[in-house]
Amino acid sequence: MKMLTGFMRTVQYALVFVLSGCATISSVQRVQKEAAVATRGEVSEAARVTMLEKQLASMQADVTSKLAAIHSQELDLTSATAAAQLESRTAIEEVHRAEQVWSKTLVSESNEPTDDNGAALVNHLYLKLVTKARAQAHHAYIQPVVAPSVLLHFGKQAYSKLIWNGVVPDWHLASRFALAFQPVGYLYRQSVSTYVVRGKHVEKLAFAPTSFGIQSAAAHHLPHILPIAGINLAYAFNEGHPADEFLSLLGASYFRAVGRSQWWGLSARGLAVNTAVANLKEEFPSFSSVWIFVPPANAHSLTVLAQLDGPSVTGAYRFLITPGHVTRVRVTAVIFLRHHVQRLGLAPLTSMFLQGRISPKRVDLLHPSIHDSDGLSIEMSDGHWIWHPLTNPDWLRVTDFKLDNPMGYGLMQRDRDFNQYQSLGNHYQDRPSAWVTFLGHWGPGQFDLIEIPSHSASNDNIVAFWEPRVQPKPGEALTLRYDIAWQGKSQTYPSLAWTSETRMVSSGDNVRIFSVYFSGGELADLPSWIAPQPEVRAAGYQNVTDVTLVKLPTGGRWRLRFTVHGAAGKLIKAKIVYRDRPLTETWTYGA
Repeated sequence: MKMLTGFMRTVQYALVFVLSGCATISSVQRVQKEAAVATRGEVSEAARVTMLEKQLASMQADVTSKLAAIHSQELDLTSATAAAQLESRTAIEEVHRAEQVWSKTLVSESNEPTDDNGAALVNHLYLKLVTKARAQAHHAYIQPVVAPSVLLHFGKQAYSKLIWNGVVPDWHLASRFALAFQPVGYLYRQSVSTYVVRGKHVEKLAFAPTSFGIQSAAAHHLPHILPIAGINLAYAFNEGHPADEFLSLLGASYFRAVGRSQWWGLSARGLAVNTAVANLKEEFPSFSSVWIFVPPANAHSLTVLAQLDGPSVTGAYRFLITPGHVTRVRVTAVIFLRHHVQRLGLAPLTSMFLQGRISPKRVDLLHPSIHDSDGLSIEMSDGHWIWHPLTNPDWLRVTDFKLDNPMGYGLMQRDRDFNQYQSLGNHYQDRPSAWVTFLGHWGPGQFDLIEIPSHSASNDNIVAFWEPRVQPKPGEALTLRYDIAWQGKSQTYPSLAWTSETRMVSSGDNVRIFSVYFSGGELADLPSWIAPQPEVRAAGYQNVTDVTLVKLPTGGRWRLRFTVHGAAGKLIKAKIVYRDRPLTETWTYGA
């Protein structure tokens, strides 16, 4: 409008100038042209103003629409947040309820007869260890501090002279149990935090070098407090007599026991991780701390708790230990994986087999047999049994037995004849069998038997354990309950006839002759004229010939003999049946 007003004034001035003779026609025409241009500019400017007004109105409408959409989204978000908070509270409550149920389950599963501390205290501390293990599973493994180097320089002879002679605080002097300790040194590099629990009083143990028989003159080379590597338990099997050592918990997660009149032999351990896995180093998780509950004077059982830790796994263990002619250890454990492992071995046993009746070679010609165990025995849920004689192979051998919910297994020392060993000092005929009874449902999986070549009786070259088909997820609890019975001559046998002896000879050209002897069960009283049938199968071999079955003149034993032809196959199986009903356990042999 300002431009239009200025233009009109210019026209008026031009007319005045023309009329007054002050301007020419050309100048007027020039003014007219400028007026026309100004008019077009005014129209264009007005159009732009109108367009801008329309654009502004459109933008305002768009902003209003978007604000409305944002408001709607805020309402939806508020509603969703409230729903999520409700779901979160519900989930947290469900987790708390699940944890309470889980805790009650752990307590009920651990509620075994205990000493005067009572089950409540044991379960309370055990649950704390489980909670700690679960928390540790969510964090990286921290390598424990290695013992001082001066202790690791102890040789076998020097270390064996370190005999504990100290005093355990709060221990009942009249108790049939006695407790001793092993210091760190020699093969044992890691210390174990050790506690004694009596009532509500918990004391961490610490001992000076003099408590292990080290003279004060030599003690100045050692730490003021010697780290503890493990514990030894003794028990007075005869009241009024000195206590005899019957259980040792020493090294990684290893522990072993003996019954009355038995000799030290095979070991158990908490877990086996990645044992005999190609291109992968085996892990040895260790008991990092141990709690020993002081038993009353008249107690026949003792409770020990232990915390397990390793690169791939954490856990909490409870041991209810009852010594006797058969020493029993009830194991309750809760396991957490930090991450998936290639082979998870549960309830593992470790033993030694150097040579025996079935061995084709002789490392020591003076002693016909040298072994802590001579076979693997397995009880299946359908009533069938397996016996697999041990060997000292020329190369690493892994044999697996796939099963569903097994009842138990053991590394057994069935051969109790001194003449088969002829070793006065080593008492191989008195070494225990260890039978593991699974409690609860263990599901599908397999038993793994690992036989490692060895040239020394000091090497534990036999490992057996249960491997579940499905591992727990990292951080997920796996609860285990099982009994280990350390047995002598009175040991676990199947109700069927069992394998009492196995002999094998090679005649060259991939030909092997086996003689398998069966004793006990219905077969022992079965007359020879009944004629039960032998069944022999050799998967992967050429064929089986010369199968004979005879009852021996004395002892009620039967001998099954057969010849296997061909190079090494998979597995040889043999048993005796009558009218399709098994009379014996199934004897197996790995190639």
